[in-house]
Amino acid sequence: MKDNSLKEYSLWLVPDNKKLEFMAGFLNNVNKQTNTISFKPHVTLINDVKFKPEKIIKIMKQIARETAPFKITFINPVKSYEFYKSIFLRCRKSKGLMGTNNLAQKLFNKKYAYNPHMSVVYGSISDSLKDKAIRLFNSSTIKSLSFTVNSICLCRAFGAVDQWEIVNNIPLKSP
Repeated sequence: MKDNSLKEYSLWLVPDNKKLEFMAGFLNNVNKQTNTISFKPHVTLINDVKFKPEKIIKIMKQIARETAPFKITFINPVKSYEFYKSIFLRCRKSKGLMGTNNLAQKLFNKKYAYNPHMSVVYGSISDSLKDKAIRLFNSSTIKSLSFTVNSICLCRAFGAVDQWEIVNNIPLKSP
């Protein structure tokens, strides 16, 4: 069996607690339907950061100083064969989201095509199960999952998904 554990730091965008609770409830329902693991809803801003945590936090503070809160809007559910993107919601490529990612890539010395999304299901599941889960999403559900980003979180993604943890949270500049 393939080991799908990670050992990296990532920057996540997560909603406030009230919205997070709502999103987690919906996604947990999808995870029950697909018999897959639940995890904290998030949009990854940048992953596979190999710097020491102190340096990452310093860079996060710089990003936060230069970034005003912005909205993340989801477009549609998509299925794939990637373990961490078995089912995901594609994000609208807004100026705020793409600009924040561009800044993060610059400051972390990365360069890649950013395809923002929120994973809904992690795991290797059948296409028929993916199709069944995708039918749970309608346009009003997708719209209700949108949220405003007010901070950047540092996730320590070491080991299995249930061991991942947010270790720091930096608020964005006031609008």
